[in-house]
Parts: sequence; structure tokens; C-alpha cells
Amino acid sequence: MIGWLGALLLLIGFISALVLPHVTTKPWYLITNIFGAIGIIVNTYHAGAYPAAVFNMIWVTAAFIRLVIVLKPSQKT
Repeated sequence: MIGWLGALLLLIGFISALVLPHVTTKPWYLITNIFGAIGIIVNTYHAGAYPAAVFNMIWVTAAFIRLVIVLKPSQKT
């Protein structure tokens, strides 16, 4: 079930990126990507699909780095 929820979250993020301008810089978009990929990781690891699990670990890492950048206060001089 967690794999389905993860897939749904990733799908919501993907569709949002297609129809909403500049959504990829919104924290909610990045959070849906992070939790969606975590759901896929749990499912694929449990199923023994290790390449897919590793791919989604990379996906989580990239989304987390971007979230940190987005949430970091800008330093204006």
C-alpha cells in the first residue's frame, strides 16, 4: 500500500509540474517528491527491486537538497 501512496504522490508532483508554472520551487512540491520516493523505496526494497530503490534514493537526495536551497533564507546585500 505504501508503494501505491508513493506513486500517487509522485504523480501529483509530476502533473503539478506540467500544469502549474514555477511549482518546482514550492516546498509542497518538493515534499511530495520526497515522501513519494520514500514510499517507492520501501516498496521496491521489500520486493527486492534494488536498482529502483537506489534510483529513488537518489531522487530523495536531489529533492531534499533542492528543498534546503528553497527554504534557505536569501542573503541580500
